[in-house]
Amino acid sequence: MTAQQQHSDAEDNLRASLPTFHRKLSPNELSYFLPGRVNGTNEMFLFSTVHIPPALVTPLRVQIAWAIVRLRHVLMASRVQMSVGRYDDAQFVYTPPASPREALLQASSSVGRYNNVSETKITDEFLNGPPRLSFDALSRLDVFQQKQISEDLTAFTFFFMVHHMINDARGVYKTLDVVLELVAGVVGPGSSRPRTDEELLDELNAEWVKRWEHSMLGLDVFPKSTEDRVLPRPRTKLQRAADRVDYDNLQRRFIGGHSFKRAKNPTRTRLVQIVFDADQTQKIIKKCKSQGVTTGNIMFGLINVAWLRFAARHPRFVDAHPQLPMLLYTAISLREYLQPVSGPDSHVSLALGYHNVVLPTVVPTERSLKAVFWTRSREAQRQMRSYVRSPLLLSRSLVISEERGRRAKAWARIDDTAAGLIPAAPPINNQTTPPSQTNSTPSIALMGVSQAGKISDVYRTHLYPSAKLVDAFGGPRRGPGAGVLLVTDTFFGRFGITCFWDGGAFERGVFEEFLAEVITGMQEFVVEDKGRPVQVIDRCGGSSLRAKL
Repeated sequence: MTAQQQHSDAEDNLRASLPTFHRKLSPNELSYFLPGRVNGTNEMFLFSTVHIPPALVTPLRVQIAWAIVRLRHVLMASRVQMSVGRYDDAQFVYTPPASPREALLQASSSVGRYNNVSETKITDEFLNGPPRLSFDALSRLDVFQQKQISEDLTAFTFFFMVHHMINDARGVYKTLDVVLELVAGVVGPGSSRPRTDEELLDELNAEWVKRWEHSMLGLDVFPKSTEDRVLPRPRTKLQRAADRVDYDNLQRRFIGGHSFKRAKNPTRTRLVQIVFDADQTQKIIKKCKSQGVTTGNIMFGLINVAWLRFAARHPRFVDAHPQLPMLLYTAISLREYLQPVSGPDSHVSLALGYHNVVLPTVVPTERSLKAVFWTRSREAQRQMRSYVRSPLLLSRSLVISEERGRRAKAWARIDDTAAGLIPAAPPINNQTTPPSQTNSTPSIALMGVSQAGKISDVYRTHLYPSAKLVDAFGGPRRGPGAGVLLVTDTFFGRFGITCFWDGGAFERGVFEEFLAEVITGMQEFVVEDKGRPVQVIDRCGGSSLRAKL
C-alpha cells in the first residue's frame, strides 16, 4: 500500500468518526433565510479595493486563507436544511473536514481568483444577476486582479459574499480583515516578512489539528444565536407576556405617512456611493460635535429636510399625508450586549436589533430650514438614545426577533401555497373567530438607514503593512419590491453614504434628484461649503447617473 493510499484510508476512518453538527435557526435568522429561497434576497457583499504585491494574492494563498477562515467560523462552511413547509425545523448543518487537505479542497468550491473584471460589472452582477450563494454554500470569496499601481503593487478587488442570516456588517468587515491578515500578514511581531506559502499551510494544519484531531469532538461547534445570548437567563412566561404588551404599545408610536410613488417595472437594483473627502469629513465631524450630535444622527435630519424640499417640488412623485410624520427604520448592533460563552465563539453571527425614528414633516414658518434640520437631527438622537439606553432594550429585541420570524413564516406559507409546494390552509370559521383589531393609523416607512460607523477601526492594518486598503463598502442583495436603503460609514477619514434602490420602481431621475437634495443639505447645513464637489460613484449599471448629483 502506498503512502498516499494509507493517508486516504486514514482520512476515511477519521471522516467516519467525525459527527455532523446541527443547530436550529433562530427566529431572526429564519427571517433572513425564508425570503431568500428563490432569488437570493438577503445575500450580503463587501467590496474592497486593496493595493498589494501580487505574489501575496496567488490562487493558492487565497484558497489556503479561505480554508482557515472556514475552519474558524463554521457557519461560513455550513449548509441549511429544511423540509418544504417545515419552517420551524430549518437548521444549520456542518460536517467538519477529515484533514487539512480536505479543508483546502472544500474551500476551493467557494473561492475564485480572476483577472480584469470591471468594478461596475462585479457589483452589478451580484445585485442583478443570478444568486451567487445557495443554502449549500452560505459564503464565498472572489478576488479580482485589476491594474498595476506601481512596480511592487497591484490593485485587487476582494469581493466577499455571505448570507445575512449568519452575519451582519461588523462581522463582514472583520472577515475581510482576517483574510488580509492571513495572505499579507507578517510572520510575527517585529518582522516585516509575510508568511510563505508553506507557513500558510502550516497555519491551516495547526488550525485543523486544534479543532478536529481530538479537542472539539464532544462539543457543539456552532456559535449560539443572539437570541440565546443577549440575556443571562431565559424569560419567564409572565415576563414574556409583559414584553409583548410593551412591544405592542411601542408599535403604536411608529406612525408614518410618507413614501415615494412606485412604478411596476422589472426590478433592477441601483447602487450609488457618495464620498466626502478628508477635509469635508473633518468639517462634518467638527460641526456635529459643536451641535451635540453624531454623523449618524444627522442622516435622519438630512433625509427629513431633503424629503420636505423634494415633496414640495414634485408632489406627483410622492404619497405624502401632510398631517402625519415620516418614519425611518434602522438597525442596532447588539454585539456589545452578548453574554460570554464557554464554547466556541465567532464574529460570524447575526447580532442585530431594530428600531424606528419618527420625525415631523411640518416646517415652522418662523424658523429657518437649517434650524429645523439641526432640531430634527437632535430629535433623532433623542429617540435612538432613549431606545438603546432603555433597560428594556434586550427584551424588546427578543420580541422583535420572534415577530420577524413569525411574519417570515406567514409570508413563506403564502408563497409556498401559491407555488403549489404545500396545500392551502383550511378556511377559517368566521363564526368562532373574533374580528381582528386593526390599527387604522399608517405605519409606512420612507426608507431604511443603516449606520456602520467608523469601520476603519475594524481593520488591523499594522498586521499587514504590505497591503493598503483603499476603499470598502457593502450591503445586501435586494428582492423585488424592496424599499430604499442608505448605509453610512466613515472609512479612514472619509464619510460615505451608500445608496440602494430599485431603479425600476421610480420614474427616470426621481430618486437621483432626492439624493441630490441629501447632498445639498450636507453641503449647506453641515460642511457649509456648497461650491466644493462631492465624489459620486455609480457602482451598478455602467451608465452615467440620470440626474446631476
